[in-house]
Amino acid sequence: MSRGETQKTKKQGRINLALGGGPARGVAHIGVFRTLEKEGAPVAAIAGCSMGALVAAADSGCWIGLNRYSGNC
Repeated sequence: MSRGETQKTKKQGRINLALGGGPARGVAHIGVFRTLEKEGAPVAAIAGCSMGALVAAADSGCWIGLNRYSGNC
């Protein structure tokens, strides 16, 4: 995600994430969270199934870090 895309996203609103299942995707989701946090992307909601649900729960518990950026942790 480039800086231009991040700025465009901020102007358009917040991001909602839908996370899929599977162990490989779960690890990839964590990488996506870290990139979104680094870019300052505003995430409004996270949902997931199977491993995606576990990653979403970990984020809600502030274990991954995306909520830390938004000030919820």
